[in-house]
Amino acid sequence: MNLKESLSKEQLKSAAIIALIIFNLGIIAYLFIQRTEPNLPVEYYRNSRNQGESDPYIKNEVNNTISKNTGKIQACYNKFLESKPIITDGKVVVDWQVEPDGDPYRPEVVQSDFADQSFGECIVAEIKSWNFPEPPTGRKTYVFYKFFFKKTE
Repeated sequence: MNLKESLSKEQLKSAAIIALIIFNLGIIAYLFIQRTEPNLPVEYYRNSRNQGESDPYIKNEVNNTISKNTGKIQACYNKFLESKPIITDGKVVVDWQVEPDGDPYRPEVVQSDFADQSFGECIVAEIKSWNFPEPPTGRKTYVFYKFFFKKTE
């Protein structure tokens, strides 16, 4: 007697439903991992300034706006250091889009070496307050930036 003959139709239906649920959970887990840990090419991830080398708007206007606001990002880092974290050196990678009117759209931490979520939230809040020059294309422009932090004595 084989397995199919030893199980009732109801048992087979239940097994098929369970298998389908497990399969769907696997797909959901895979998509979640892809969303939270993007698989970016090493060259692209190595240095955020590489992005701007091919786009003069990113290279000039966006990077200038970021440079003008580094004091605000430094303030987030200083506040983070007050909590006496174990890890004090590292990077935070943020991406967002610049709207046609220059407003940042949905800045988000995509990778951080720091466990403190409030540190990333502070950086995102600061970026939301910035105003970039209008993109020359008249459309949203994607920005990817890596902030480096190192505690100095």
